[in-house]
Amino acid sequence: MDRGVLDTQILSLFSFLVAGLSMKQNFW
Repeated sequence: MDRGVLDTQILSLFSFLVAGLSMKQNFW
């Protein structure tokens, strides 16, 4: 697998996790 593609996937996954966490905090 290409290194750049892997980095992009990790970045998108990380941002998705951060968005979910912030949404959870706002929800509580």
